[in-house]
Amino acid sequence: KVRALYRQAVPVFAGSEQCEWIQGDILDPTGLTEALAGVDYVYHCAAIVSFAPGAAAKMLQSNVEGTANVVNACLEQKIKKLIFVSSVAALGRIRENEAIDESMHWTPTTSNSVYGQSKYLAELEVWRAMEEGLPMAIVVMKITKRPNAIIVNILAYST
Repeated sequence: KVRALYRQAVPVFAGSEQCEWIQGDILDPTGLTEALAGVDYVYHCAAIVSFAPGAAAKMLQSNVEGTANVVNACLEQKIKKLIFVSSVAALGRIRENEAIDESMHWTPTTSNSVYGQSKYLAELEVWRAMEEGLPMAIVVMKITKRPNAIIVNILAYST
């Protein structure tokens, strides 16, 4: 069974009626902890994606503080595993002639976006979860659109 969190309206898509929908927000630590009661696995993919200058503060709050809240609720509810969806942006701007792989690390010197910074800081919260005993996985995605294809590259880290 799948339990999913929504903020304003229950999403409608094929199979959505099979989910147990709970209204909430990752910025509400108490409600989030209550929503995770009885849950075994958490798949955290909520984030704000924006490159608009006025969205920076809200994006940092949601992506970083929200992820910290998810981590804390998972720890409190003794979740079996947290799976966090990140972004290649968390690795920093791509360096010229460098392949994207698990050896790549964040560096503040590559003109990073605020979105990239928010995902990097959110990943640090997930690594903190691991240090505090929560099994976790981080899935890092990069989507490239081509004229006749969409290419998805995925890196994964797991404990």
